[in-house]
Amino acid sequence: MAGGGAVPPPPRQLEVRRFASDRVGELRSLHAAVSARVDGRFQQPRSARRRTTGHLPSKRGRASRGAAAGQAPEEGNPSARQSRRVRRRQELAGNPAEGFSFAGDGARRLRTHLWHAKRFTMARRWGFVLPICSQGSGRGSRAVLKRLKTGTIVHDASYFIPIQLDGPEDSLLSILGMVICPSPADKTPDLKHLQDKVMQGVCIENATLRRAGCPHSHVVGPVTYMWRPFSIGSSKLEAKEADLSNSETRFSQGSCSSSQRQLWIWIHPAMLDEGLDAIRIACDKQMQDSGVLVNCCSLEGKIARLEVMGCKAMQSLKSILHPVSKILDTSDMSKPTDHSVYSSTGPHVLEASVIDHAEILQPGAILSMIVHDPREVSSQGTDSPSETVTNQENKLLEGGDLEAPSEERHIFSSMQMHSGRHDLLLSDCREMWDSGCKIIPPVAEEILCMEKHHRRINFFCLDSENDQGQATQANGCFSRSCPVILLKHAKERWSIIVPLSWVKPFWLFLVSHGAHAIGLRERRWIASQVLYM
Repeated sequence: MAGGGAVPPPPRQLEVRRFASDRVGELRSLHAAVSARVDGRFQQPRSARRRTTGHLPSKRGRASRGAAAGQAPEEGNPSARQSRRVRRRQELAGNPAEGFSFAGDGARRLRTHLWHAKRFTMARRWGFVLPICSQGSGRGSRAVLKRLKTGTIVHDASYFIPIQLDGPEDSLLSILGMVICPSPADKTPDLKHLQDKVMQGVCIENATLRRAGCPHSHVVGPVTYMWRPFSIGSSKLEAKEADLSNSETRFSQGSCSSSQRQLWIWIHPAMLDEGLDAIRIACDKQMQDSGVLVNCCSLEGKIARLEVMGCKAMQSLKSILHPVSKILDTSDMSKPTDHSVYSSTGPHVLEASVIDHAEILQPGAILSMIVHDPREVSSQGTDSPSETVTNQENKLLEGGDLEAPSEERHIFSSMQMHSGRHDLLLSDCREMWDSGCKIIPPVAEEILCMEKHHRRINFFCLDSENDQGQATQANGCFSRSCPVILLKHAKERWSIIVPLSWVKPFWLFLVSHGAHAIGLRERRWIASQVLYM
């Protein structure tokens, strides 16, 4: 520039404190002008942030004027009650141990109702508020069937109700003979092996429910029943296997057995009342004939059921079901005739490896296990079953046993050949079968978020002692593991049976990891196209 020096460039760094101290007079004068203009109120009430006259005291209600005057509402005052929207959201967000929530007309809501109501058309069916279908383009029958062939489909079937029968085994067989068609006593020699596995509690059976003593065999509808597996380590297991070979003789003779068994009969809610009445009539008739009491009760509001279908169903199950690590002794699992099956793998088999070989099981198989909370598995990175099995195989290979992995797979393939044996590898889920056992609900989402925040704080070496203390105090009434019963209906169709309070974590994990949720209409499409039902 002619006649003068060059203009210095702006500073690369700005000192805020020095900049503010140089202009403190300007800031104070600006603050005084604005304060005088708004009378010292720099924040407008949220209720007055609209171009109406609702913010005027003369337009407010009596309760609002009292609150504006600083008067707190009384406890018994109806005006202090929260709005319906707030109360409904709190009810649906809660997770009690048992029971469904109810709508205003008495219809029961599923635990996943809030998730479905945002995405599906809801309707009243059989006393439940159920998802019917998802609206929009790309959600027709062709899209659903394509997802079935290329991915995973999940459906909340918690509206199916199990009816539990508890009593002597012979009495239960007599009741089944009266209400189930085909009867267990009518089995042919070709089906004897399958019936023995059903009696052992390692397979489910599809049948037709009918009314007892009806001259024209009044049919109620299709049902599925399953026996409770024998307890692990039971000393009567060998005797039970011998008794099952003569179960038809005992049934025909009507002999009484002292062994107490439990039985679940899964019934569709459309025929729940009629089916429950038919079973109770058969129980009363059995008590009049033999004098033995058989308890019959509905497990509505206690057990949930999720249906997982598709070509990637097994992959989704492996990602969500992480059994609690447990080494089980198999040295006394087999008889001398089949001792060679287990001799090459050593005396121990990992329970976590069961789910990794579940695809080789035949349709109708039952797997009972204790699994980790799926939310903690995804956040903490707990070893998956495949990783656990790989570590076990590496140990066996280091010891020089190169055939151990193939022999271990042979163990699980031989489960179906030895009924009543493979349940020794698993849990009997007594928390779900015994009505006296209280099922502990899962850890609340707030606690998991607090623990995740605490882990991040520790990662950055910051202090968070208060958060840790609150998390430790709140974990006393929650559980981090859940009993699960896995049913295999077909090659690509499974059912996950969990306590009702645990259905939310499993559902959210599945839908957030690629599973496509369907309603009743899509389920009917799949049933008619692939003959799944």
